[in-house]
Amino acid sequence: MGKVWILLIASATLGLVIGVKYRVFVLALLAPVLAAVAAIALQEFEFLAAATITFACVTVSQIGYLAGAWLIFRHAKSYHASSSSEQS
Repeated sequence: MGKVWILLIASATLGLVIGVKYRVFVLALLAPVLAAVAAIALQEFEFLAAATITFACVTVSQIGYLAGAWLIFRHAKSYHASSSSEQS
C-alpha cells in the first residue's frame, strides 16, 4: 500500500511542477510515461487494481497540473493588478 501512496504523491508533484513551469503539451508527454512507470511498479497487483491505480496516478498528475497552472495564473493576475495600481 505504501507503493501506491508514493506513486500518487509523485504523480501530484510532477503535475504541479509541470503546471508551474511548462505548457500542457509536456503533460501530454508525461501521461504515457507515468502510466508505464506505474504499471511496471504495480506488477504484483491484480490487473484491475493495477489499472485503477495507474488511472488514478494519471488523473492526480492532471489535477496537480491544473493546480500549478492556477497558481501561476493567480500570481500573474495579482502582479498585473499591483503594477497597474502603481502606475496610476
